[in-house]
Amino acid sequence: MNAREFYDTVVKMRDAQKRFNDLSDDECMADVLKYESIIDAEIERVTNILKNKNEQQVDRAKNAVVENA
Repeated sequence: MNAREFYDTVVKMRDAQKRFNDLSDDECMADVLKYESIIDAEIERVTNILKNKNEQQVDRAKNAVVENA
């Protein structure tokens, strides 16, 4: 998911949440849960990418220290 897709999905999620708050409709709730699930999965995906990137940077820094020792 790119940044624009993330933004568009968050907009849809917030719209569904607002509709549910106004209507308390089962269909609205299904939309809310669908978009929240998509956003949660994307947050987890990006978190893992950032964690892996950080671990790689730490590994490179450790290797640089060992090489310069």
